[in-house]
Amino acid sequence: MYFNFVKVYQCVIKLNTQEIADFVDPKNYVSRILVAHFLAIQMIVAPIIDREWSHRIRPTPILTNVDWINSIREGIRLDLRRHLEWPVSITRRIFNELNGRQLPPQELSILRKRQGLSKDFI
Repeated sequence: MYFNFVKVYQCVIKLNTQEIADFVDPKNYVSRILVAHFLAIQMIVAPIIDREWSHRIRPTPILTNVDWINSIREGIRLDLRRHLEWPVSITRRIFNELNGRQLPPQELSILRKRQGLSKDFI
């Protein structure tokens, strides 16, 4: 998992000035949706990262990621918000867990088969 995160960071670092401007453009909804998914994955693996990198000075910024995903959701067009259901579900669960609230089992299908968004799995 760590290796894949490094690849993502390396790709962003290698962007030229125009590519960075295009990527961070508030009207670039695709990049904002991708960032939200990346942040959700980062929050899921945060406990693993924190154990593996226990010598780090800075902790994984969980609440910052929660706020960032919520901000992305608020700034995205209404017709595209369905693409943020999964990251928003992750932030909701993490926020509630950090505040000591227990939620019922997963409220959003991980495989998304019912919605027709994934293929058959064995």
